[in-house]
Amino acid sequence: MIITAYSVTSRYVFNSPSIYALEISIYFLIACTWGAVGWIHKIDRHVSVDFFILKLPGFWGSSARIVSELAVLTFCTMLIFAGTDKVIESFEKSYRSTSLLEMPLWIPYAAMPIGGFLLATVTIARLTTKSGEEV
Repeated sequence: MIITAYSVTSRYVFNSPSIYALEISIYFLIACTWGAVGWIHKIDRHVSVDFFILKLPGFWGSSARIVSELAVLTFCTMLIFAGTDKVIESFEKSYRSTSLLEMPLWIPYAAMPIGGFLLATVTIARLTTKSGEEV
């Protein structure tokens, strides 16, 4: 918010637009999004369609929850491997943003496998606890 306020102020008050503010704001947004994904799953606030699972009795409801968590874990595994591959590639080939900032792209790309790891950690914790317990 501070960077955006600075950008607006410098552009409209001082007639001197910032060339870095938008890009830095995007990188912070990426970091916040991927950094929070594990916590959001921990507090059970991800978008989900749980109508069907809530209608299933006992064993079937628990089984559906386990299948759901295993699907999330599968997604996390692919995200970690693909994201790590992209980070390594961008580091080895020295990919940089095309702006004047020329940010090394492995830095924002690293948010993806880190977020996938955080989500996988919470998912494993949810799989190893009983359905009513706190993770």
